[in-house]
Amino acid sequence: MLAITAKTRILKSELLSAKAVTLDIIGSLKGITEKSDVRKSIGIFAVQMPDWKILTAEKEQLRDTVRKVCTGEITEIQAIDRFTLFLHEIEKLDAWIQVPLK
Repeated sequence: MLAITAKTRILKSELLSAKAVTLDIIGSLKGITEKSDVRKSIGIFAVQMPDWKILTAEKEQLRDTVRKVCTGEITEIQAIDRFTLFLHEIEKLDAWIQVPLK
């Protein structure tokens, strides 16, 4: 198998994982109330971030945004906006990978 084929498969797998993680984070952010412990409900995502090989920079961006929510540097609404933009980028790239090369 060509190395590029293997890397494309890894990227596809990481995109699916990133989409799932991002949707989980967004869902948790939407469930936060005034009585919620943000560090417990959101901070866990920073600790349990998957070990992506290709999306390493993106992983750090996600982790940094989670950290900023936990420290109060950004609001939950701002974080949802950031994660939603990230999700759209993932979906665009995933759709691009689906297109057969000619």
